[in-house]
Amino acid sequence: MSKAVLISIRPKWCELIASGKKTIEVRKTRPMLGTPFKCYIYCTKGEPLIYCRPSQQIGNGKVIGEFVCDRIFPIAVEQNSPFSEERGGGYSESYSAEGFHDCLSDEEFDSYLDGESGFGLHISKLKIYFQPKGLKEIQYYNTSVVFENGYPIPTHEIRRPPQSWCYVREVSS
Repeated sequence: MSKAVLISIRPKWCELIASGKKTIEVRKTRPMLGTPFKCYIYCTKGEPLIYCRPSQQIGNGKVIGEFVCDRIFPIAVEQNSPFSEERGGGYSESYSAEGFHDCLSDEEFDSYLDGESGFGLHISKLKIYFQPKGLKEIQYYNTSVVFENGYPIPTHEIRRPPQSWCYVREVSS
């Protein structure tokens, strides 16, 4: 039984991830897992509607795919850094120099991190599902339950998506 995370992502960003343009997911917090680990992509409800290929089933409100996070980049606040002109808040995000893209405008980046540090999760081995999965197919780790081999036993199905991300049990494909 392996640990993974379920990560909520807005439809706009899901489209960019699915197209391969967005290779970094920016977050305020990071999972306390060693890399690599699996991330399941929950596409939030809203516009635009995401169609999973080629079945043309709408993926909003469902788990539309997965990726492996093989690297986590720290995003540091650095006033008067060389990145100050690129990112109004003065952020140092080393993934840019390596050619990875978060696809966020300066305003979106600054608004989201709001002058705080964050993390860039690198998206690799992306797999978009032919048929999206429902939340009931995913089990989360409830930290108030009995532990087995150092990990909480996943016994609770997810009834609503996480605000940002949560630990889940890896689903066999």
